[in-house]
Amino acid sequence: MTSKHRRLLSARVGAEFTGPIVAVGGARAARRVGVLASGAPGEAALLFAAFAGELERLGWIRGRDLELVFRYARGDLAAHERVARELLAERVELIFAPFGPAPAAARRATRELPIVFANLSDPVAEGLAASLLRPGGNATGAVTRYRHLHARRIAVFREAFPRLRRVALLFNPAVNREIVDRFVLPAMRALRLASVETPIGGPGDLEAAFAAIAGARAGGIFVIEDPALVRARAQLLEQVARSGLPACYSVPHLVEGGGLMSLAVDLIAQYRRAAGYVDRILRGARPGELAIRGPERFQLTLNLAAARAAGLAFPQALIARADRIIE
Repeated sequence: MTSKHRRLLSARVGAEFTGPIVAVGGARAARRVGVLASGAPGEAALLFAAFAGELERLGWIRGRDLELVFRYARGDLAAHERVARELLAERVELIFAPFGPAPAAARRATRELPIVFANLSDPVAEGLAASLLRPGGNATGAVTRYRHLHARRIAVFREAFPRLRRVALLFNPAVNREIVDRFVLPAMRALRLASVETPIGGPGDLEAAFAAIAGARAGGIFVIEDPALVRARAQLLEQVARSGLPACYSVPHLVEGGGLMSLAVDLIAQYRRAAGYVDRILRGARPGELAIRGPERFQLTLNLAAARAAGLAFPQALIARADRIIE
């Protein structure tokens, strides 16, 4: 195994960032940054730890210079805007809304307060920015370049399992319809893969969805995650295991939890990059003048133990290119 292969990280970071900030003896009050988290307390703890750690590296010491005010949508799409308004009531001066529906919800809540995101597919298409080079509004941050990511995911999935001909697309159309239409289906057509669209409204639809996948005789499953599906990862992974089909994810910790493979943006790097935007804005930069940047590379994670359990094997050439191997 080469030095770039990294073992599964087992350490867990504290579940929730809390703690009051008090200005003592006339000291400058801490800057208040709101965090609009799509999940529940304790979820994505490693990512938020990377965000806070990078801010500390940049000179923002929590408890002295900085207060992070967390509010949680707990996987409820409709709750995001309400949670954003709760942050406004807390008198934060910037909202960190990492991904999914959070940035748009924050933008609906305020057109004045700066908004920073870390894992967004297309802020221009979503109306959050005029362009990547000059966003022009109150939102900026790091993007994932989903067009390139999904094209690469499909290609790598096909490379891992060359006999694939029909692939089930498991997704929530209320969240990811546009991603499927704009990015996933064109990539599949380019590789002459037949798609079996399997839309779900939430985790409660998984059993019926997998029955449909079995009936369609799909040879593999391409999972397009949303916050609710990620929260139901145990149920999702159980259904995939029962199907006996190979599945490809875009969230690495699904592979850490027993999934087969993922090609994903390095989210820790994205959250650290987002902290850099927060740093510059707190020091006086205008979000509309900070160019939106994408990832430098994607991270391939392979779970060899899951492959063995399913009676599958990855090509050696693919294993040699993997960034993370779980054994």
